[in-house]
Amino acid sequence: GIYSGIFTPTEAASVAVVYALIIGHFAYRELTFKKIVVCLKVTAMICVNKHDLNPEMNARIESFARTAGLVLVGNIPFDPLFTAAMVEGQTIFEVNRNDRVTAAVRNVWQGVRTTLGLTAPSVCE
Repeated sequence: GIYSGIFTPTEAASVAVVYALIIGHFAYRELTFKKIVVCLKVTAMICVNKHDLNPEMNARIESFARTAGLVLVGNIPFDPLFTAAMVEGQTIFEVNRNDRVTAAVRNVWQGVRTTLGLTAPSVCE
């Protein structure tokens, strides 16, 4: 890729990582999401967006999170207000600060902050 001009060195490195992940997962069948998280020493958290549109899938995701030892920081319900905010180039907080969706986003953010041990005041509060 680099010599043919298709990739920059950074892009080639990204492709190599994706290739290694695919080989490790599918060819050797030893690489899992949980092993990657443990090796990289990152805190993996899950937030389910539009959780109310497919309760069965939401339950499966939450079950996966519990089984994999991942932190479920919260769920955000579907609301067309998100799309309206994006079209207007605004955040959901600029469009409507006090409804169930903005409360859900605040709860998710608080879950992230708690999981990471952040104590400084948040701009969301």
